[in-house]
Amino acid sequence: MPTLSVITIAFNDLEGLRRTRASVGSQQSVNIDHIIVDGASTDGTVDFLRTLDGVDWSSEKDNGRYDAMNRGISRASTDLVWLMHAGDTFGDSSSVVKVLESYSEERWPWAYGFSRVMNASGEMVGYFGFSPFDIRALALGSNVVSHQAAIFERRLHDEIGGYSEDFGLAADQLYMLKLAMRFPPKVLGEFLNNFDSGGVGSHRRVGEHIRDMRRARKLVGYSVTGSYTVDSMVSMGMIFWKIVKAVVKRGLGTIVPGSSPS
Repeated sequence: MPTLSVITIAFNDLEGLRRTRASVGSQQSVNIDHIIVDGASTDGTVDFLRTLDGVDWSSEKDNGRYDAMNRGISRASTDLVWLMHAGDTFGDSSSVVKVLESYSEERWPWAYGFSRVMNASGEMVGYFGFSPFDIRALALGSNVVSHQAAIFERRLHDEIGGYSEDFGLAADQLYMLKLAMRFPPKVLGEFLNNFDSGGVGSHRRVGEHIRDMRRARKLVGYSVTGSYTVDSMVSMGMIFWKIVKAVVKRGLGTIVPGSSPS
């Protein structure tokens, strides 16, 4: 089997961290290097971390989530890396086995699945992910890839320079766009992650995400239409239509996708 590191960042979310750690421990028939990067929590997290055996953990101040994510990945020495924040859990107990088997067969550089968006009561209220993959949809901001349901080869992190620490909440989507410009991802038709909707990224407005992806396209030099202005017009039209459909579906009581899963 290939080797895998799960990177978990945490800050004053002891109960969420407990859930994530339990989910890592529940994965069947695999060895996982679990790396936990805590931002100097004051809620008892450090006491909990001290009870864990076989976990690589640290607790110190950082410069935000993406700094913490970069720190965690820098400590990984495995074939693959999977980010799972405190409060997030795997889709089921065989999620890691499915991913490692797929990688063993195809040796894709990176892959992603789907994330269930869960509320505080443990109910599914939406989802993240889309298939088939379309780099245009990612670049325009009309669809997102949940980084908690994405797995990539450790070497790629160094090649693309890690997560931007000053880009904002869509730095994860910027990261995916950089990856997609090099290699198309393998789309795994599985719910690989249960996403904790209590995070700040789950409540972003669609317009904010669109603006971020417009900056991302310019930063990496990617255009869908050949014109950044036309790109923006197309993106706004797509998002408007998505909002209309979401409103209609909500009226019918149907689960609808969320916004950016940062």
